[in-house]
Amino acid sequence: MDIPDASFRGAPAAGFFSCPGKDIDATGGWLFWKRKPDDSLRRSLIRRGQLFPVLVDSGGSRPVLVAGAARLACLSEEGRSVLCRDVGPLDAWERGLFYLESNAAFDIDDWRVVRALRYFRGLDPARLEEVWTVLGFEPRARRARQAVAWLKLPEEWDGLLAAGNIPLACVDALEKMDAAEIGALFPLFAAFSWSRGNAVNLLAWLRETGLRENRDIGGMLAAAREGLASDLSPKDAMARITAEIRALRYPELTALERNFAAAARRISAGTGWRLTQPDQFETEAVDMSVRLTCAADVERAARQLADMALADWSGIFMEAES
Repeated sequence: MDIPDASFRGAPAAGFFSCPGKDIDATGGWLFWKRKPDDSLRRSLIRRGQLFPVLVDSGGSRPVLVAGAARLACLSEEGRSVLCRDVGPLDAWERGLFYLESNAAFDIDDWRVVRALRYFRGLDPARLEEVWTVLGFEPRARRARQAVAWLKLPEEWDGLLAAGNIPLACVDALEKMDAAEIGALFPLFAAFSWSRGNAVNLLAWLRETGLRENRDIGGMLAAAREGLASDLSPKDAMARITAEIRALRYPELTALERNFAAAARRISAGTGWRLTQPDQFETEAVDMSVRLTCAADVERAARQLADMALADWSGIFMEAES
């Protein structure tokens, strides 16, 4: 669909024209989802040509890109002319809506919602109802409320949201923290990609421990990360940090778990039996399990259980400790 080059000046309003990519201004803030073009788009443009025009506002001295940043970038790299459709003149709000609607086929993930809101809220917070309509959101929905709350965070946090290092749900805890606490947390989420459950728990434990003991979140995080081996995998490092913070939040429960685990290992050593505490020590109940594959395993497990009955069960049952 490439068409011969035509100069921009004199292009018909609301019509089509082509021009070199370098002549198009693609710096507008309304291009809030602009990212590096993917290889599939690049291959398609090389193989099939430009199938859809980019949208521009031609109301000024040069075309201003309204939508189609990835296509423009790819075509400019190839030194090819760009087919444009003139949709102007538009103001900044209208350009943003054009861009939003032209990209409506994308999966509107949390990062995209936040980036769109940052742009439109900076223009006119009173008109956000129009944006929610295009996004297909109910303004009073939880996700919408969380996206608005996220805007209070420094903009650098948007990159962590885009990378999947932190879920939007964490804003419920983050919005209750001050700037120093948020600053202390940023390196933790910049370094690791946290699941929703682990991230929400970690923030809750940090905040609750800080309030209860008047402790600094940055200090707690530094202590939790101290001594982490450089060769630890991200998964193991996150597990270690999470365990350290949980121990600060629940010191008595952690001590009970540690003592139980040590006693269970001692009692079941050399056997196929496994001892677990099923209800977070609300009772002294213990679950015992063993894997059996044949009749001989049953006999062996019975002998092991008889030997275990004679062991020291302190650390498991309080009556054994008295």
